[in-house]
Order: sequence, then C-alpha cells, then structure tokens
Amino acid sequence: MANTWLLTERQKEIEKYLSAAANLYGHITPRAFLVLFNRYNKQKLLKAELMKYWNKLMRQYDRNYTLYENAIISNRVNPDRIDQIIHYQGTKKFYIPSEQELLKYASDSYYEETEYTCELRVFLRQKLQADIISSESFVSTLSWMIRTEEPMQEQNNLIEKHNIGLDMKNANILFSHMQNLNNNSRKWANCGFTPMEIRMQFENK
Repeated sequence: MANTWLLTERQKEIEKYLSAAANLYGHITPRAFLVLFNRYNKQKLLKAELMKYWNKLMRQYDRNYTLYENAIISNRVNPDRIDQIIHYQGTKKFYIPSEQELLKYASDSYYEETEYTCELRVFLRQKLQADIISSESFVSTLSWMIRTEEPMQEQNNLIEKHNIGLDMKNANILFSHMQNLNNNSRKWANCGFTPMEIRMQFENK
C-alpha cells in the first residue's frame, strides 16, 4: 500500500485513478487521463491541478506510474519498449470501462475474469492436474504477459516454469486455450481493447 497518509483525500482519489490507468493502458496522455477521470468525478480535474500535485504523487514509494515525455507510463513498461507501445497505440481510441471495472485495475494483481480465463483454469486443473495455486499463478501471469505483449516464447515458457507435463494432444489444447485468451484480453497496444474488439471495429466500418 502506498504512503497515502501524506496525500489529501483529493490527491488519494487522483492517485487511485492514475494507478488504474497505468495498469489498464500502460501509456496514456494527461489529456486522455483527464477525460477519463472527469467522466466519473463531479469535481473536475484540470491539467494544472494534476501537475501541481505531481511531485507529491511521485514520492509515493510504491506508485506504479511515472511521467514520460508528457505521458503517464506504467512502471512495468521497459524503457526500450515505450516507443513501441506508443507506435502500436497510434490513433486508437481508449477503451472506457465502467467506473467500477476501471478502479479494479488500481490493483497490480487484477486481471479481467472472462470465459477464457475460466476455461484455461479448468483445463489446467481437470486435465493437467495442476493444483489451485499453480493454475491461478499460470492464468494471472499469462494474463499480465498478454496485456503487456511479452514475446510468445516467454508466454510459452510459463509451461516449463510451472512444471506442467504435456503430451501432444494436451499441448495442442493448451495452446488453443492460450490463444483464445490472447485474442480476448485487454492489451496496452490496443489502448485497453482486446484484439477481437479491434477486429470487430474494423469489420463494422
């Protein structure tokens, strides 16, 4: 938990939204963040106020965001990948969840529970005999790796790291579940949209 006792109630609220935005989007401009914050708060936030608090917010010892070239960046973004994420985000619009869903992302451990996370977890438990802790660790870690678009080889290495034994049939089924999760997970490069949602946007044009 951050040292939020140093913050006013107003600053705590801003800090919560900053944490959520950093985890959901990876990269978001102050302008887009202000639109997001003001969508759900009656007391509107201007950039001048945000910048006024910035130094104090940056002193929170476990913050998950920083300011980079006039953008709010997740601390999980490797410096050599920032420009890549910005490039892939391009001119895409930001996915806007409900306020309740958005604020769940303030937790670094949160990922969206979907039919695809459930199917993968059930397969790990029932077909591959993975225990509860191992299967949950696999699904949560994979969900984060998909969100940040880690290389496919790194995602596949999770199988070895979790000591999951596979024959050819089960390997194909597992990879199919992983691909389904990949296609239906919210990604930084898509400004929070899933690949399937992006595809549907293009098909509906």
